[in-house]
Amino acid sequence: YELTIYRIGNSSASGTSLRYGDTVLNTISDEIPEYFYSFRANEGDIINLSMRGSSGDLDPYLQVVHIVNGQTLVLQESDDSEDSLDAFIEELVIPATATYYIVATRFGAEAGPSSGNFLLTIEEAANSGLANTAQTAARLRLNGSTENEITADNFERFYRLQAQQNDIITVSMEQITGTLDTYLILTNAGLQPLIEDDDGGIGRN
Repeated sequence: YELTIYRIGNSSASGTSLRYGDTVLNTISDEIPEYFYSFRANEGDIINLSMRGSSGDLDPYLQVVHIVNGQTLVLQESDDSEDSLDAFIEELVIPATATYYIVATRFGAEAGPSSGNFLLTIEEAANSGLANTAQTAARLRLNGSTENEITADNFERFYRLQAQQNDIITVSMEQITGTLDTYLILTNAGLQPLIEDDDGGIGRN
């Protein structure tokens, strides 16, 4: 026989593992002033988080933390948005593939005076993904190579390399499949073009 398990929902309890697209409802009170949620993310993911108060006078407060070698590192935190007390973390770039933690609490945490229900949502941004933007440029080592895909939606990819002054390098981009007419631009750290090439290789490479 074949045994299959499907996830059809998720718990709102503290300690729940969330996935992109999940929304949980819970209550901040003096008895329970904060909740912890985890999520698994890949290097180069870009995520958006929102914590909206839905009742009471709750002043939401959000943190995304990463635990490395026993040390808790706060990647980003948010209190109020421009026009409300709701907390938003937008365009957070994930630095490494790992499990991360969300702290959903109130301004002042245990000592905070506000309370009420909240809606917490985690979403993947539209431009999320390694090499999709300059922010999420994939590492490319000297004497290394990588493969990727150019599509109508992702018509450019970004890579970064570390080099020393007076290094002499060759960079090539070669079509593997399809009708791709490759184009390369080498920039400095400020994304100012240093040199670019269209068909300097064999054929349209």
